[in-house]
Amino acid sequence: MQDRVRLSRFVSVGRSPPGIAELVWMQRHGIRAVLDLRTPLDRADPLSSDAEAQAAAARGLSYASLPTATTELNDEMLDRFGAVLKSLPKPVLVHCSSGRRAGMFALTHVALEQGVPGQSMLEMARRLDVIYGDSHLQGGFAGYIDRRHQPPAR
Repeated sequence: MQDRVRLSRFVSVGRSPPGIAELVWMQRHGIRAVLDLRTPLDRADPLSSDAEAQAAAARGLSYASLPTATTELNDEMLDRFGAVLKSLPKPVLVHCSSGRRAGMFALTHVALEQGVPGQSMLEMARRLDVIYGDSHLQGGFAGYIDRRHQPPAR
């Protein structure tokens, strides 16, 4: 599946929603779950969220839909995403319509797990071409990391 960005050993981002062929590839290559962030306003191709859920289940993949519009961002949205991501078997593919929104949500949590500061996460997002939103929205992702970062215990 060439249309994905690997963020960590356990989390990848799809630059587009998977079709049947991609779900088969994922099953054969050990991906165990799909997290779909599309909303009803996003394109439904190649599969609608319902059809994707059925196709994933038919291939033994766990599937979660967390419709996430991001005109505004808050900690509760990112906390909810993190809880769903954590609950899924790994490795997991996170996607939306373009991969950018999914990339920012997923990279935020990967960066948090790895102790990467918010500004460094934004630089990573630019390098990986998953940067999403205006500077205010991007600051929301970075700020979340900085607020949630737990310094090492001494």
